[in-house]
Amino acid sequence: MQRLEIANNCCEHCGIPNGTPKPTRKNPNNKIVLTTAHLDHDPENWDITIDRLRSLCQGCHLKYDLHRHIQKRKYGKDVFKTQPDLFTDQPTE
Repeated sequence: MQRLEIANNCCEHCGIPNGTPKPTRKNPNNKIVLTTAHLDHDPENWDITIDRLRSLCQGCHLKYDLHRHIQKRKYGKDVFKTQPDLFTDQPTE
């Protein structure tokens, strides 16, 4: 079963349905798009299982990862350099 099916095609935090219109000044045709959030950013734990993922709207996903984004901005993009590269399993450089 896919994560969106588990979430009933809605954000698992705020409950807004995927595809809901959300017009902005720049884009009056803007819609909510659900994204997959990794709940665990532990560089030692790369066993991605469905229970460690959540379907979140863009706003909730950004709020969930806010601390991580602040750390990157404060200490530079290399603050999490110890995480292995997704494709080579070697630390990123």
